[in-house]
Amino acid sequence: MGDAVSERPGGLATAVADVSDHLKTQVPGLLNDRTHVFHSTEDFLNSDYAKKHPLSKADLDKLHAAEGFHDPKTGHSVVIAGNVGLRPGETPHDALTRVILHERVGHDGLQALLGSKDSKAHKHWEGLTQRIKPEELDAIAKQDGYQHLAGDRNALAHEWFARQAEKSPQLLKKPGLLRDMWEAFKGQLRKLSNNWKDTPDSHLDTHLSELLRLSRKAALRPQASRAVGAPDNSATGRAI
Repeated sequence: MGDAVSERPGGLATAVADVSDHLKTQVPGLLNDRTHVFHSTEDFLNSDYAKKHPLSKADLDKLHAAEGFHDPKTGHSVVIAGNVGLRPGETPHDALTRVILHERVGHDGLQALLGSKDSKAHKHWEGLTQRIKPEELDAIAKQDGYQHLAGDRNALAHEWFARQAEKSPQLLKKPGLLRDMWEAFKGQLRKLSNNWKDTPDSHLDTHLSELLRLSRKAALRPQASRAVGAPDNSATGRAI
């Protein structure tokens, strides 16, 4: 991404500012004081956050290629804009938004949601993990940076879920009471429709859609209203 915007006026800094301004207007709360966007790995390592919360050697080895990570120990999410890759058809705006959704909704929101004693959320999570195809989880475990998760189905499911969040544009629609009611209503219709189909894929879709909606809601909640004691679901303590 750094190379893609290098010729723009202001370069990477302007691209990051444009995305930040857009998301703060479109989805208030998605970017907050626990979301840190750095231009480079070096900028992150020199930051007060990195000095206060030093990474393990295993995490440092992965950091130079990482687009970002969520730290469940602190509840903070880090995005390294210069490391964000552009996928086919993506603009820099799309790519940076994708990584923010991955970390803030896919990891942080789900962690906050499952950290509560919300039996409904846990029921959806259990239903989801039971229906994810093993070959999809195995494929993640074979990728560079995720091989340490091999054999840990729950951690792989968390990463799988975060990847679903990053490609869910409906999460970028401005939240509100009416929209939440509408999304809940659509969820009920989807559940009824999928019950009629009664296939593993239809049930997976029901659990995924509801968890995405609830995880975004959890991600947007102020820190003070969150439950504490959320589980650490990555082998190193950080979902990098």
